[in-house]
Amino acid sequence: MNDQLMERVKKASLTKTQTRIADYVIRNPQKIGVLSSAEAANEIGVSDASVIRFARAIGFEGYSDLKNFIYHSLVSDGYQSLSLSERMKQSTEEYAGQDISYRFLELMQTNIQNTFEQNKQETFRIVADAIVNARECYVAGFRGCRGPAYAFGRLLNFMRKSVHTIVDTECMSLSQVQDIEPGDVFVMMVYARYYKMDEIYLRLAKEKGAKIILIIDNVAASFCDDADYILLTETKHMSFFNSMVGTNFIVEYLLTLISHLLDFNERSDERDYLTRIQRM
Repeated sequence: MNDQLMERVKKASLTKTQTRIADYVIRNPQKIGVLSSAEAANEIGVSDASVIRFARAIGFEGYSDLKNFIYHSLVSDGYQSLSLSERMKQSTEEYAGQDISYRFLELMQTNIQNTFEQNKQETFRIVADAIVNARECYVAGFRGCRGPAYAFGRLLNFMRKSVHTIVDTECMSLSQVQDIEPGDVFVMMVYARYYKMDEIYLRLAKEKGAKIILIIDNVAASFCDDADYILLTETKHMSFFNSMVGTNFIVEYLLTLISHLLDFNERSDERDYLTRIQRM
């Protein structure tokens, strides 16, 4: 997708401001997918009109047309549908002859930075507030998202009650979602390759009236249509699996925000007392 945008940019006669916008759009396609023209303008530090004029300057009817182009390009991104062996082959070819230790550290740092920058601070705060004020909180994550989901649910339970962590796609797990009611929050973490079971859990929670918070690697995924709030995570890796560092960053940042919103001293003291005989 970036190559296609670059071609449009190269062919257009852009002003200095439009070149600045072009650089941002090419570097942040995922973020553009969730921002309005006004929000994008604010992020870049230009006017709303400048963003719209830029879209027209590179051949689109307007900003929404540019957004749709990015959306459909992300959907067709070949990496999302690659098999595990194909992913490994692609990564091996991309990083051949490079210093693995250096590139690994650089890539993980980039994943964290991109994850932080492509999500608005306001969204983090709204999500944290929704979790704090929910009647009950459900946290779900399967396969590669199982670890971050389990960690989030476990630590959230230190601060508030009525936290349900779902990391197995079994009948008993599905029955937990069956008990969701309006006023509850359903936090789901999901990476490509996506599975039908992910959608089943998400749609059921939506039908039950829960507020949906989605932590995902691609705004073009069909899951996003059912989400009330989306937090994007960067998952690029040098191997066959998705990187979890971006998601772990989101988990720890949300837990930090929540810990500053809740008074859980009494709950923590009680837990320490109950577990005292288990500690060395």
